[in-house]
Amino acid sequence: MALPPHEGSVLGDRLRRLSLGAGFDPDIVQRAPDSWTAMALVGAEVGCSLPVSSVAENVTDPHVRFLRVLDETLPICLRMTWRGASDNPALAPVLSLADRVWPGRPDVDLDPTHSREET
Repeated sequence: MALPPHEGSVLGDRLRRLSLGAGFDPDIVQRAPDSWTAMALVGAEVGCSLPVSSVAENVTDPHVRFLRVLDETLPICLRMTWRGASDNPALAPVLSLADRVWPGRPDVDLDPTHSREET
């Protein structure tokens, strides 16, 4: 069982990579609209699923068991993006918050008026 495919979905991509790395192509016959529905279906013996760890930390159904998947795949590095030289008044407070949450990031210029072009 899996969540609906979405372009750029990390979880779906990870399931496929893990499966192919183990020598098989996953046969997904059931899709759940969200993680909680997926866990309810697992608890009702309607398949198995590959959830993120935060789901495992919050499910209390005694019928659902979790097994940590030892995955050698590199973690996904996320980046925050915005349009350079934007005049949107909401941008400066968002960037200020980002600077407080992730202080001292040497690879980031949080000046909303600065547009950086990469070559």
